Amino acid sequence: MAKGKVKVRVVWYKIQEEDYGGVSIEVLKPVKEYVTEEAGDPVDVILRVSEASSKASTGDYFEVIVEDRDVRRIMGEFPRRGQRQRRGVERILPRPARLLRVGLLRAGQAGGEGGRQFRVEDAEWHAPRGAVYVYEGRVRIGEGVDAVIVDTDAGRAIIVKSRSKRKKPSQPHNGS
Repeated sequence: MAKGKVKVRVVWYKIQEEDYGGVSIEVLKPVKEYVTEEAGDPVDVILRVSEASSKASTGDYFEVIVEDRDVRRIMGEFPRRGQRQRRGVERILPRPARLLRVGLLRAGQAGGEGGRQFRVEDAEWHAPRGAVYVYEGRVRIGEGVDAVIVDTDAGRAIIVKSRSKRKKPSQPHNGS
């Protein structure tokens, strides 16, 4: 590939928890952005910038976007060890997207076979406070909520509350 100038954009985010009507979602809040142009092969540039960004202690997550006239490449990373392996974390979207609104579907709003059909029009909508992004994080769905709709500038995700309950360990039988 030809070595020309590529546009480089790095965005660092901090993880914060936000509450939307009894549902808690970990979101990414942008804390710093860096834009420049660099010469070189786009793949080499994205790898070099990602390595340098992972050593910075600017945020909990960063994303590097490298663009030339033909292709856009994106690479993101949680630079601290263990950040990616946190318990209870689920992937909401394939990459960070700006959160537009959060919809709650309350208990009893589900219909259809098995009680798992929802109508988006029935959701109770909540707006985010400022510019925040969703990607992966903890989602805690409180009592009385069956599902959460996450509307973003990149599409929609629906998170359904699990109805399964943990079994209690069985008591040993003493044979008497």
